[in-house]
Amino acid sequence: MNRKITSRLIGLSGIIVSVLCIWLLSKSIDFRQTWRVIQEVNPLFIPALMGIYLLTFPLRSIRWRYMMHSFSIPHDGIFIQSLFIGFAGNNVLPARGGELLRMETFSRRTGVSRTASLSSILLEKVMDVFVLMILLIAGFMGMRQASPLVEKTIWLMVPLVLGTMAVLAVIGLRGDRIAMYFAHRPGRLLQSAGRMLGQVHASLAFLHSARHLLTIAGLSALIWSLEVSVYVVGLRAIGIEQALLLVAVIGLVLVNFSILVPSSPGYIGVFHAALVLALSLFGIPRETALAAAVLIHASQVLPVTAIGLTVGARYIVGKKSS
Repeated sequence: MNRKITSRLIGLSGIIVSVLCIWLLSKSIDFRQTWRVIQEVNPLFIPALMGIYLLTFPLRSIRWRYMMHSFSIPHDGIFIQSLFIGFAGNNVLPARGGELLRMETFSRRTGVSRTASLSSILLEKVMDVFVLMILLIAGFMGMRQASPLVEKTIWLMVPLVLGTMAVLAVIGLRGDRIAMYFAHRPGRLLQSAGRMLGQVHASLAFLHSARHLLTIAGLSALIWSLEVSVYVVGLRAIGIEQALLLVAVIGLVLVNFSILVPSSPGYIGVFHAALVLALSLFGIPRETALAAAVLIHASQVLPVTAIGLTVGARYIVGKKSS
């Protein structure tokens, strides 16, 4: 199937998923009551939420820099600029199209191959999923009981994530030898696979340094601590106080797993339905839960989109003038 047709079908399916989530929310929630809850929020919470979330980006850029330490990058600002462009792209393009936009921007500005750039981005996502798995297991251990379906999903995902990380570890530590083997095999397909594997291996060079691994792990912990803080403050803003940290962790994890599914730009509908579902596990009214989802979602999407579009526009203008 033509690649363009495939991407359009994925984008269309994502929009359908979002529309379905919005329809399901409309069937069970009084939107007027949700709006009344939002109106009662202290406005000072909004800049606080935005500020906490934006603090994750310098940390993400430093982590990415450590992951790509074996490459010669012109200046460190490229990392955070590409991050903002990619995250903004996810907010305006369907089916997480911002990840490809981030790859393309970074590759063109640094000369790093698209394969190596995309590999580093995908590895970053795998690492984040691993942290989310730890948070999810810890969260449900903190609850007296969890849904059997959720528990089965957790135990299915654990070996999947660990298996993926094991494969990446093998490629990072021994990928050069495997790539060399394929490169000397007859056949253009095997040789191409060897070259691609070599580029992926280069993007995993940080695995050879214990210092880099510990630094990346520490940065990941800081990033997700701030992400949890966003949910803690957002839930507190609408008056939720019961088991606040536990509710925030479960909400964060379920939302982030849900937005892995292709959806409309900005994860509209999917983000909100996931947080409503998470908070319903604690008996929180759906109208209140939706208000929290709207507040947290807006505090993440609006500033990042504004910054990303500004940075992207400057990049395009600078490219044309050069």
